[in-house]
Amino acid sequence: DCFLIREVNKHVAKAKNCIIITGAGISCSAGIPDFISSDGLYNMIKSQYPGVFRSGKDLFDVQLLRTHDTIKGFNLFMGILKELNVNAKPTATHSFIKKLADMKKLKRVYTQNIVNLEELVGFDVNWQFERVKSCKAQVAQLHGTLSKLRCNACTNICPFTPQYCEIFKEGGAPN
Repeated sequence: DCFLIREVNKHVAKAKNCIIITGAGISCSAGIPDFISSDGLYNMIKSQYPGVFRSGKDLFDVQLLRTHDTIKGFNLFMGILKELNVNAKPTATHSFIKKLADMKKLKRVYTQNIVNLEELVGFDVNWQFERVKSCKAQVAQLHGTLSKLRCNACTNICPFTPQYCEIFKEGGAPN
């Protein structure tokens, strides 16, 4: 609706301090599906692992780590999501948010997204609580990031490089 867009523009133009809260919708036009739509990531995993996942939320439940099938499904999910992320480019919305930052109007972006498109437009992105709490990061990644992996066994952190996609898509995890 053009009226709504004009109203938003008017308020943003007057604003001195903007806080933006984003979710999966801003990355869909970059080729990254959302989680909950009928053709979203949750339904894709549920169809490949019928009976293993009741809902997409099961992918993020601590109980997930108890069976081979759920771990394999989660790994497939992460491999597919990272692969989609590798070729994704920031959207017009990401550019708009960066423009607000360049105009010194942006205080912070809180995002549920884990695909780091904000970083590609030049934001300081960090998911570590201490940097977010001390206001050193412009973007607070509420659900973490696909840029790093953490081992459940030893807690080591390493970069999540595209070379790991195939391992994850086969249901495995890197050593």
